Amino acid sequence: MLSVGVKSDKGKVRQRNEDSYCARDNLFAVADGLGGHLAGEVASKLAIDELVRGIEENPLPGLEEFEKIFHQANRQICQLAEANPQYHGMGTTLTAIQILEDRVLLGHVGDSRAYLYRGGELCQLTVDHSLSGELYRKGELSEQEAEHHPQKHVLTRALGTFQEVDVDTSSFRLGVGDLLLLCTDGLHGKVSGEELSAILAERDDPQITAERLVEAALAKGGQDNITVIVIKNDEDELVDYEFSLELDEILEKFQTPIGVS
Repeated sequence: MLSVGVKSDKGKVRQRNEDSYCARDNLFAVADGLGGHLAGEVASKLAIDELVRGIEENPLPGLEEFEKIFHQANRQICQLAEANPQYHGMGTTLTAIQILEDRVLLGHVGDSRAYLYRGGELCQLTVDHSLSGELYRKGELSEQEAEHHPQKHVLTRALGTFQEVDVDTSSFRLGVGDLLLLCTDGLHGKVSGEELSAILAERDDPQITAERLVEAALAKGGQDNITVIVIKNDEDELVDYEFSLELDEILEKFQTPIGVS
């Protein structure tokens, strides 16, 4: 059984909240829009709408079908931007998971993030498709340099910015007692991996946890929109060895994550 907490806040600086999210049934996603004059809000909402529509049409997708939904969302955003000059240059991140019994499908484009808290350890399941993230993975920046890089928010991948986009996908088993966290960079750009882990370790009700995470980002300035989804698999047993091995394979695929030790 899953329990879910959601919190979205425009922050202390932005006039609007250009984040969008989905938390319904077994589908969860966050999208962080980019582009001026409401364009970011339009792009993020369209990405979420296309994701929901795709799952409604195919409720039990495999990874290939899940990825195709991202490509369809990308095409829709590009077409809308081409037809409306006020939307030129808009785009959005999209990080989404679908939980099918004990399996998790994960799709990701941009610098929003998915985390897994399991057995007292926080693991970042996605990489940032940003200039600083790319330089970090090439070994040209240290983790600290990447976190404070002046072009940290320059994305190398987003939905809507090009006609074709590469989508990161993976699948893993959901363990008993697992916590999943989806968030936009308004959270992880302000709150360190260690701080995230400490809040998740309290294992409060997911709604309380989501609110505490947003409060932590606001306390550090809240310069960006902040959106958080916390999903808890409501069991309290130890994770078996096979689960741990499978997660190790995922983390090896994505390399050492930024902001998590």
